[in-house]
Amino acid sequence: MTRRIKEESFIEDVNDLLNSGDVPNLFVVDERQNIIERCVLDAQEEGKLGDGSPATLYNYFIERVKRNLHIVLCMSPIGDAFRTHLRMFFSLVNCCTIDWFVAWPDDALQEVANQFLSEVGLSSAAKKAAVHVCRHFHQSVIELSAKCLAASSRHNYVTPTSCLELLYSYKMLLRAKTDELSAVRGRYSGGLNKLQFAAEQVMQMQHDLSYLQPQLKKTSEETSEMLVKIAKEFKEAEQATAIKTECENDLATALPLLNSALAALDTLKKNDIDLVKSMKNPPDGVKLVMEAVCVMKDIKPEKIP
Repeated sequence: MTRRIKEESFIEDVNDLLNSGDVPNLFVVDERQNIIERCVLDAQEEGKLGDGSPATLYNYFIERVKRNLHIVLCMSPIGDAFRTHLRMFFSLVNCCTIDWFVAWPDDALQEVANQFLSEVGLSSAAKKAAVHVCRHFHQSVIELSAKCLAASSRHNYVTPTSCLELLYSYKMLLRAKTDELSAVRGRYSGGLNKLQFAAEQVMQMQHDLSYLQPQLKKTSEETSEMLVKIAKEFKEAEQATAIKTECENDLATALPLLNSALAALDTLKKNDIDLVKSMKNPPDGVKLVMEAVCVMKDIKPEKIP
């Protein structure tokens, strides 16, 4: 208890209870008046009403508290805190019956340890081994403390609480390590799940690739054929472009001649045509022109007498 006291004022209140049965200023005026009113009948029945003053009734209440209130203090002799508390608060000695607990026997230590570790998720063999080790540590420290007292006249107090604290430390360490292993196992399990998912995805992709392989091959062949066709069409387009360019050049050359011929045609007269018709043997130039006209009109040239 000594090392678990939250505030020193708690011991002072316990000291007052042991000494007088009352804690100063514990009750406010309304609460104290309520207590006095509720004690009137009991005090009258027991013949302790006295003058019936509030002080007499409150003292009756304190006497009842002393008769019925029992306080059990458990303190460890380890350290200076216990000695200091005994010097500061005399009621801990004067108003208490001191009971020095002797060391627990092995059976008691084992039973307490088994009960303390009952909530720990251990197998029977592991729990038995942990209890045996803690009990061995506790008994070994007791033996070494006795040797230390004989050799150096210095006390090293070993109480059953020390064994309980050892079990508590083991319990907390086991819980921390269990949580740590659970976290590692969770991460490992998550990693395995992700690897399995990735393997399934790879298998699915391989299956899809095997299924699409013929289509990919066919598409590749069609692409090759299309490239050949495009190359051929591109070559034909180049040839057509060259022919177009050549025709445009020829047309550019023939247009002036055509324009000249049209201009000359505009100068023809009916008499000129009659003159050509009357020729028995036209000159070579006339023959060439007529043959060209027949070619243009897609008419077979025939000589008409």
